[in-house]
Amino acid sequence: MSDIGVIYFVDGVKNLYRKDLDLTKAVWNGQNAFQILNSRLSKLTKTKSVLLLPDYLCQAFLPFAEATNTDLFPFDTTKILEKPYGLNQQHWFFENSSGNDSWYGEVFAKVFEKYNFKTVLLIPITNLLIDANEVEESISLFFDEGFEICLAEERIPGAEWAIFDRDLILGLYRSHPEIMTARGALYWAVKKPLYPFKVGAYHCPRIRPSINANLRLNSLRALNCYKEAAPANFDSPDFSYGNFINKSGWEKAYLDYAPLQINVEPSSFCNASCDGCPNATLKRNKCNLSAKEFEKAISDIEDKDMRIVFSGIGEPLLNNELYEMIKISSDFCNSLQTSLQVMPDEDFPYEYLDHIRISVDADIESGFRRLRKGCSWQNIESFIEKASELKTSYDTKFPEIGLDFLRRGSSEADILPFLKKWKKICKPVFKSDFFTWPYDTKPSKISWYQISGQSDFCGSSKNTSTVSFEPFKRRPCRNAFSLTVLSDGRVTGCPFDAEGDKFCLGNIKENTLMEIWKSQNAKEWRNKHLLKDWIATKSSTARNDDFDYCKNCHDWHNTN
Repeated sequence: MSDIGVIYFVDGVKNLYRKDLDLTKAVWNGQNAFQILNSRLSKLTKTKSVLLLPDYLCQAFLPFAEATNTDLFPFDTTKILEKPYGLNQQHWFFENSSGNDSWYGEVFAKVFEKYNFKTVLLIPITNLLIDANEVEESISLFFDEGFEICLAEERIPGAEWAIFDRDLILGLYRSHPEIMTARGALYWAVKKPLYPFKVGAYHCPRIRPSINANLRLNSLRALNCYKEAAPANFDSPDFSYGNFINKSGWEKAYLDYAPLQINVEPSSFCNASCDGCPNATLKRNKCNLSAKEFEKAISDIEDKDMRIVFSGIGEPLLNNELYEMIKISSDFCNSLQTSLQVMPDEDFPYEYLDHIRISVDADIESGFRRLRKGCSWQNIESFIEKASELKTSYDTKFPEIGLDFLRRGSSEADILPFLKKWKKICKPVFKSDFFTWPYDTKPSKISWYQISGQSDFCGSSKNTSTVSFEPFKRRPCRNAFSLTVLSDGRVTGCPFDAEGDKFCLGNIKENTLMEIWKSQNAKEWRNKHLLKDWIATKSSTARNDDFDYCKNCHDWHNTN
């Protein structure tokens, strides 16, 4: 029996919102991802390397396999049991999606059988931040502790690997073929766990990146980042994950490529007067954003690796062109945040949305009326029932429905009743809960519920919540790396800049969003936040240059 085999894994998963990358093309210094990783791991003690990939890619990878004495091991993607749309991690747009969701256990088992390996090191070739020295340490840990599987955790996506024991993989394959033939089910089986497996984790070095990011080589953003920031020893066994994260300046390249999220305010009109909302005191002219202006604004975004959130200070459904805007942005991960002041029509484009978040703030109608004056409890109840029925009629794609509770002083007494009611129906948003087995399990009519923190909207409203949602350690603001389009066309760097006069970066009536993002003003705004320079950028439209909102902000960790 051979000792350690190395599997270089190409998952063949088609991205929902990203352009498929040709992994045979050069990433750095004329080398593709496989060549870089094979060179970096060249000093590992191993018996054989196998390139495990979809059969339709074999011919393209053949020259690289032959040059490195690596066996090609193709598999048929049509035989894989694919996850339903609602269980796909891309659909949920996880920033920390590591790629375990794409594991296909049956082909791992077949590699063990063919080569009689005792242990296999799994190297996804999209993970270009794998550190060879740390892989060696994890192998020692694996054998010293007698693990059956070892995972690299607490790392930025794109830096993980895994170590498998033969008996675990073949045992699952023979006893649970239905799991091993399903995409992503292997990871679920060992992490739940299905049996008392000896699951180990390799943590070190414990390095937290300054921003949340996904550096797996599965997007144009990540490709651009490596071309800009990869060090001179990128293909060397001496490459250091820690040095790359801390010293390469990758964050600037990652963010300069495009916004992480686009918040869109279709309308600043609203029929309600909810506690803590600045709409009633809004000084800018209330209006609706036009679909034509929106279409032009996003026209030059090449990579769809971002989320578009239709929300804002007004009610999005009050804009008659909202349906058209949702269709225009159908290639993106689209979310709608609404209080359902009006009900969607029969022709509402559900199939182009991924999520609908409903502002509820209560468990019963009396509490709702007290907190959300002008909104309709009947609309919410009717919509939930209608959405539950529609879910079963859509063949593939229907948006996940979630309920949001805004925690503020006037709603404290309603929190526990809200949680008690909805926990009987669904689970709160945690990553592990998005895997449901078997795949044909009937979906819940509500996908999630959550408690969110109140905002003071850059000082324009009073935060009355008795609990702070702010993390202890200040990090660069996640909102500063997105753009917010207001209904009048102004683009601000902060979704809590309700008037759009504090951090205005441009206007979509004059420039596209990518032109605004690449402007000098926007670059300076991002750099200030990357450097933790909390003195706010002074906008030419600012009313008071003495305000220092960013320094005193309590919303830097929240998204709109």
